[in-house]
Amino acid sequence: MGAIGSPRSLREPHSRPEATLCRVGEKPNARGAARGPHAGYRHRVVVSDLDGTLWSHDERVHPRSRRAIAELEAQGIRLLFATGRRLAAARRGLDPLGWAGNLVTMNGATGTDLRSGTEWHREAFSHAAAAATWDTFLEARLPPVVYVCDETTDVVFPPGCATSPAHRASFERAETHYPGPVLASGRVIGFALCGIEGSAWTRAQAVGARLAQRAAVHVGPDATYGGGWLAVGPPAATKRATVARWCAANGVAPADVVALGDGGNDLELLGWAGTSVAVRGSVCAQAGADHVIAPPSDGGWASVLDLL
Repeated sequence: MGAIGSPRSLREPHSRPEATLCRVGEKPNARGAARGPHAGYRHRVVVSDLDGTLWSHDERVHPRSRRAIAELEAQGIRLLFATGRRLAAARRGLDPLGWAGNLVTMNGATGTDLRSGTEWHREAFSHAAAAATWDTFLEARLPPVVYVCDETTDVVFPPGCATSPAHRASFERAETHYPGPVLASGRVIGFALCGIEGSAWTRAQAVGARLAQRAAVHVGPDATYGGGWLAVGPPAATKRATVARWCAANGVAPADVVALGDGGNDLELLGWAGTSVAVRGSVCAQAGADHVIAPPSDGGWASVLDLL
């Protein structure tokens, strides 16, 4: 299956699979009756985005979606979340659910097992790549937030940082200074601007276009802070690449994966997975997906149970 939007585009979206629907963990036998849990279910792993897919931007998870998460765990279907958020911000929404599994953060730059606390993947910029990326932002007069992997600090705000005040206020573990030493540390995992508007947004899109050939670039409307957002990660840091790495290490084929998402940073992952699920009205739904679900405010995420 090709990436969404590629010449090998996905099938036209539809709201239900053509095959007979079964509850999670069941599969129809020759007579159409369902067998018990774990008896030959088609999919082994569910991978989901968070913002705009599992929860709305207030981080509220619909009761039906909460029950669906519990049912997946009860049936032994492994669940991963893959998000553009940093680890602390993702945990803020996940911890109230009591979920502790494998979490891909920063659009694939890091992977963490929340149950054990083990970081099983990290993709950071080299010194040269971090410096070149920083220079590209500065040439556009847009000093970005610099994301780092550090025990005490999540981000560095440079003087004159161009991200929105609301985005800046969302960080608890932050430093404010020129990031030169950080760029050379090998700990930089991303650069970002959120909630930017007007001429700054125009310049940010140009920055994204310039960096697209040498970094993982995500750019689009910012549904959280308004305006637009630009996130730039190491070239190998994508949701698809990191999820694929985890699947390969755990003996899971792409055909065994159901992936859910809504944004541009989910397109490649949905194109790779055996079954793609997009939120109605989203970029992913418009690009083409195997199934379309209702938005998180309506508990659409729970529909994943009908696809397993």
